[in-house]
Amino acid sequence: MARLLDLGPQAPFERYNFDGFYDASGHDMTDAIRAAAAKPKLPEKKFPWWMIPLGAPFVTAFREVREMRYLWRKPHRLDNSELVKVLGEEPRTPIIEAVRQSLRDLKCLEEE
Repeated sequence: MARLLDLGPQAPFERYNFDGFYDASGHDMTDAIRAAAAKPKLPEKKFPWWMIPLGAPFVTAFREVREMRYLWRKPHRLDNSELVKVLGEEPRTPIIEAVRQSLRDLKCLEEE
């Protein structure tokens, strides 16, 4: 974002998508968390989708999650071609480094 701001306005309205991290297998993020935490045996559990419709009448967040469930069922990606056109490349932090820092910030990792 800072690099885009440094360039100044390119047009009256601009939209830039970041391709970001794409979890092709549905397990890549879990694998990155395991690597970042140095815990290769960290368990992976399925989300209890059956609970969402039960709680939806009472919990607003459950209604919203139910409405967005299609995003878990259908693969999708954002097109970063405009961002690459302007910057020349999409700046990226390696996923394990990004996850490790996020876990530290959330106080989920012991200090090294």
